[in-house]
Amino acid sequence: MTEDVEKLDALADALAGALRAAVAESAIAEPFLLLVGAARNRLELPPTGWLAGAEWREHVRAGQRGERVTMDDLRDGVPRGLVQRLELGDRLDSESVGMCRATASQPARLGHVRTQLSLLLREHLDCFVAVDTGHGDDTLTHKLVAGTDVEAFRRAVA
Repeated sequence: MTEDVEKLDALADALAGALRAAVAESAIAEPFLLLVGAARNRLELPPTGWLAGAEWREHVRAGQRGERVTMDDLRDGVPRGLVQRLELGDRLDSESVGMCRATASQPARLGHVRTQLSLLLREHLDCFVAVDTGHGDDTLTHKLVAGTDVEAFRRAVA
């Protein structure tokens, strides 16, 4: 089991590195929020990222959505250039892609990767981070990773 956990941790590290690189190379100025795994309202492997900048935050504030900001609001920012979709497939080596395929259909293993990925992204990115599990409420405040100051996020979009 220890070897399996080490492989899952290595996968989470590879995914986090790919997401960090994608954020750094993105056209979004002043990243505000990174939502991971929202291609079809759940975490998929390899995940999709949605990076929203400060301009998106101001757009949401102007619409007075407050706590009701959802993933649809995030996706709607793409055509306006306020949000950028980040694809990771080309940023991962073949071993990581293989691990993604092997892990995607196993809920316990996927949960471990999601937890580790959340911790790594929160530690290394200077923006809010959310990981979509596909369960529960669709509002972004319910998708923020553990340890995130949810009240600060609410104030930022209010």
